[in-house]
Amino acid sequence: MIQIMIHLLTDFISRMISPKEAHERYESALIKRRNKRFLRKILIVISSFILMMFCISAISAMQETQNIIIARKSIAIGEKITSSHVQSITVPKHEVFQQVLRSYSSDLNLTALCNIKSGMPILTNEISKSPNIPKGYTTIDVTLSSANQALKPGENISIAFAKSPNDINNTNKDNHKEIENNNSQTTSEKRANFTVLRDVLVIKTPDSRHIATLAMRANDALELLNAQSDTPTGAIIAIKQ
Repeated sequence: MIQIMIHLLTDFISRMISPKEAHERYESALIKRRNKRFLRKILIVISSFILMMFCISAISAMQETQNIIIARKSIAIGEKITSSHVQSITVPKHEVFQQVLRSYSSDLNLTALCNIKSGMPILTNEISKSPNIPKGYTTIDVTLSSANQALKPGENISIAFAKSPNDINNTNKDNHKEIENNNSQTTSEKRANFTVLRDVLVIKTPDSRHIATLAMRANDALELLNAQSDTPTGAIIAIKQ
């Protein structure tokens, strides 16, 4: 009996630990629990990031894209568009971009039909190809008084301008017809005082100063330049056909 009691007492003493050891064990267990929670949070964050990247990749793969041309800087009406004016960007494919220019090449020889602001997409109805000058034609810059009209490069127009005083005098000397009434006389004077040139080709539309580049036959160009030289303030109007 005594031996049994001694064995039980020895076992009890061996199982007893000091308060210091108990505190160390408690702190160790607490640290382990904290590490497990921290590791769990890291795994959740990493899993969420991987899932987000997978979703973005899947959406991007499903979303079709296209290239469009935007204005790198402002383009004035009538200005010839060069590579320094434009920039290509990638956008989602959408019907809103149907009328936007998709590509640019200097061979296109494009001209702006209106003012285009920097950063704006260039629409196909805002540009036009510069026309080829026909054989026997020459180009001159003309200040139009009717520049508010929507002229387009390549368009055939007529222009009217006042004759120079010398031309009017020569016309009056050659005109020996009798005028029956004042109305017919007025009509005759108006016809004798201005010239209309037909088959004039618009090369560059009027700019902010109403200056347009026009192509016409050489003799018509000389007549117009002579009239401008004799009457610098004379009005020149464009007539759409």
